Amino acid sequence: MFSAAARRAFAAIVNEYMTHAGPTNWTHYTNYGWLGGQVLARATADEFGQGGNLAETAIYYNAFKDISGQPLDGSNPSGYVLTFKPEQIPHPTRFWSVSAYTRETEAVIRNPLRKYSVANCTPSLQMNPDGSLSIYVAPQQPEGVPAANWLPIGAGGFTLWQRIYGPEAGANETYVPPGIARSD
Repeated sequence: MFSAAARRAFAAIVNEYMTHAGPTNWTHYTNYGWLGGQVLARATADEFGQGGNLAETAIYYNAFKDISGQPLDGSNPSGYVLTFKPEQIPHPTRFWSVSAYTRETEAVIRNPLRKYSVANCTPSLQMNPDGSLSIYVAPQQPEGVPAANWLPIGAGGFTLWQRIYGPEAGANETYVPPGIARSD
């Protein structure tokens, strides 16, 4: 009896979380630092570990799916590309980062380079000629892609987090990260 109730509660937590996915399949809560009496949202925050900072300090986005709605999976050797148009590149007072985690445990994906994020402070990060920025998420560094713009992942399912510390005023309500596209 208890296990059936626990499964239903967990399904409700997952459903609550996924209802906050935006048009590019990034999940985002505008009020994570202050959930008050919202018990289900608070349980979701505990389960997915999205943090507890107020939006003035940091905002968080989490993706389990690519732009087409397919689960993120490192078995695609070409990986994925996340291209920020010039107007989508965050301009925080502190920093922004994109990191990859295992889907099951939300642990960083270990790799021989010990590289766990790409951020605005990543040395040698290269912009595209049109002012956009592309981050490549793949098991192996794609040919022609600068090492600074590559985020290593493993062969299994994964999730991406984008964090923005010291966000611009209003970004919590208006910012939408770009969709994650397969690099086929």
